[in-house]
Amino acid sequence: MNTNDLIKQLELLLQEEITENTSSKLDAIHHQYYALQKTTVATANIDKGATDESEPIEIVPSDEEIKYKQLYTDAKASIEKYVIAKATNKNNNLIAKREIIVQLKELAESQMDSLGDSFKKFNELKDKWRTIGNVPEKHYIALQRDYRFYNEQFFYTIKIFKDLQEHDLKKNGILKNEIIEKLQKLSTLENIKELESGVKSLQNEWDEIGPTIDTEWEKLRDSFKELLNTIYQKIQAHHHAIYESMSKNLELKNELIERISALDTSNFISPKQWEDATKLVLSTQEAYKKIGFAKKKENEDSWIKFRELCNSFFDNKKEYYNALKSKNDIGKNAKEFLIKKAEELSKSIEWNITTPKILALQKEWKEAPSAGHITDNKLWEAFRTHCDFFFNAKKQNYESLIQTEQENLSKKLQLITRIQGFSSVGELPKDLAQIQAFKDEWNSIGFVPKAEKDKVTKLYNDAIQDTLKKLNVSEGQLNEIKFNSMVDNIKNNPEASQLAKAEKMKLKEELNKLENSISQKENNLLFFAKSKNANSMLDDVKKQLENEKAQAQILKDKIKKLVF
Repeated sequence: MNTNDLIKQLELLLQEEITENTSSKLDAIHHQYYALQKTTVATANIDKGATDESEPIEIVPSDEEIKYKQLYTDAKASIEKYVIAKATNKNNNLIAKREIIVQLKELAESQMDSLGDSFKKFNELKDKWRTIGNVPEKHYIALQRDYRFYNEQFFYTIKIFKDLQEHDLKKNGILKNEIIEKLQKLSTLENIKELESGVKSLQNEWDEIGPTIDTEWEKLRDSFKELLNTIYQKIQAHHHAIYESMSKNLELKNELIERISALDTSNFISPKQWEDATKLVLSTQEAYKKIGFAKKKENEDSWIKFRELCNSFFDNKKEYYNALKSKNDIGKNAKEFLIKKAEELSKSIEWNITTPKILALQKEWKEAPSAGHITDNKLWEAFRTHCDFFFNAKKQNYESLIQTEQENLSKKLQLITRIQGFSSVGELPKDLAQIQAFKDEWNSIGFVPKAEKDKVTKLYNDAIQDTLKKLNVSEGQLNEIKFNSMVDNIKNNPEASQLAKAEKMKLKEELNKLENSISQKENNLLFFAKSKNANSMLDDVKKQLENEKAQAQILKDKIKKLVF
């Protein structure tokens, strides 16, 4: 394989219609080109550099290489234009379909004065929906679900005013049974592309069909969902098999990356060691090229890491040959620089930040060239003195911290014992005030050893809850106290902000559900108000509405308590 062969492949690729696979084909060609260029440079250096005085050869790009790079640039531009155009079109379609769903929702939830006008508007929205093309795959199922929901909601809203004709209901049942039969046949296909295309088409047909007889609807719906699940499980299994294959390819590539990564050149002291290692790297590169693709992002990351390791090896090899004459001076300068950095860091008290920096300096020291035996010993003594100074100070700091945490643990255990021995004075306000005093005292005590934190916190919470039960506190009071206790625990936690945010999100989700339910019931009251003999049902809905509004207010009060 040479550059001219790759140019021909690029020219053929540019003549083809751009598809989803074009980018993978281009990457495969470019990987071959990159490996070819790297091998050419490495081989040229090896051929010239048989002695210690060897210098790398500068390779001037040929006309073929210039032509290849231009063709590669053109291909990348065409692919990018194709991807942007396709994504833009799908996103525009998504926006258009979401707008239709909004209009369909408004139509389904509105009070209808004229069935004819409502059906006209509904059919216009359906016709417009059909004319819109594909949307991004990740939005397809949710979009179809919403469309199907409001499609059916429209018909059920119409049914409140007028029952659908029996003939239409039976006809829809027949049509849906036909869809189910088609799904049964479709489920036997082995071609995944046909299966995916067919199931989407039948889902669209199903969504276009109106409602059926109530007694048949659940059976039809369950049969339809069961077949959909079967087909999508089959599709998912297919994609999982592809994923497994890609995962295996990634494992093989990672093994080769580990092979190069494990190649330690820091102790190489002769040209022969470098040449033997070069043969290993080149053979590994050939093996890497023969492995199939992994998932796109992982494949790219793997190739970048592999390429960087190979580049690093050849860069180190080049540095070795350049450094043979003045190795001791370079080593001395490098280690004196590390000593200076170690001295700067040795007085830092930012233990967690500085420790990896010191360790990194120690690693760099091990990898630095030799400055000669006698000089190395002197430099090492100076470097080690600064490192030891830092780590000794760090050790003393952590010993002090451990002692403080042990003292805090003792204080909290003593407090728990006092809570467990608490006796009521017979007046609930005073008892609750004492319990609050216990909680304030708990919150004032600092951190305990991490290994004991969960255990001692549970003992404390159990002691508080047992004490409250002995006082016969009402369920409402108990819930409020539990919530306030949780808020106190959050405030005393180093991650208070994140924990409070998470709890607020949970409460807001509950509040949103309640508010949606309240809104729906308020809408229903408008229908009931116009219905005869609906007084009893109206009273029930009003009671439910009042209860939900009270619950919503409780949630709002809890959310306010989490703002700190």
